[in-house]
Amino acid sequence: MTVTRLTAGNVAEVVSVLINAFHDYTVMRYTLGVRQPYEARLPRLVVSRNQGRVSPAAGFAVMTLAVLTACSGSAPRAGGESGASAVRQSGRDTLASGLRPGLRLVYASGATEQPAWTVDSVTHGVAVAQRQGCARIVLRTRHEQPAPEVRLVCRGGDTLFAWNAAAGELRVQRPVGAGMSIALPQANGGTVRYETGDVGEATVSGRTFGFVHTTVTTHDASGRVVRRLRERYAIALATALDGVFEVPDPAATSGWREAQRFVLARVE
Repeated sequence: MTVTRLTAGNVAEVVSVLINAFHDYTVMRYTLGVRQPYEARLPRLVVSRNQGRVSPAAGFAVMTLAVLTACSGSAPRAGGESGASAVRQSGRDTLASGLRPGLRLVYASGATEQPAWTVDSVTHGVAVAQRQGCARIVLRTRHEQPAPEVRLVCRGGDTLFAWNAAAGELRVQRPVGAGMSIALPQANGGTVRYETGDVGEATVSGRTFGFVHTTVTTHDASGRVVRRLRERYAIALATALDGVFEVPDPAATSGWREAQRFVLARVE
């Protein structure tokens, strides 16, 4: 048997597997109780934070207790589909469900509208690297773009994975559940950290999209913070509704200076 040693770069995959495995487990729901939202509480159970580091180890004890409880027969039986499961399968907030061929996403920066992003095609239920239910998105983000961009994105629990053609594998892209933190090492030696806050809903062009508040902080190879992006990410569009790019500025009260702001002005 070959043993593969895991590193901090594997945390997202480990957490995703645990969340998927225990999400619809009746005993886990019983162990966590009825306090909402279940979708946000389960990742917090799986992931612990120790001196700024993310570890999936803390949830094992409670998960083990849940399994033992099930074996003892003390957990209640659930009737029908769970509420959280129904939420995960709702059409509005599933991966890329808000996209369709010909759709145009018009962003604005200040009072100036940018050239529209145009969706050439979107295919749901695609299998990528043995993972089912992925989305293949073909779009143009620049009007002068000679060939469209192809994005292969998959969702595992509350984590998005994107196909890396150069490496020939799926890689963690970002968290999409509330209260999560994932640090992704970069080829240049730096790190990009994704931290999510609360979830909510926003309306653009008469359509309502669910989103998760996300802060994306970029560190260089020495650990120095280079910039950050605060955005509202919409899973149905597989992109952000709006955001603010900031750079460190010791002279600013907050320690940050706004570099650019963008907002999804229209969905056509």
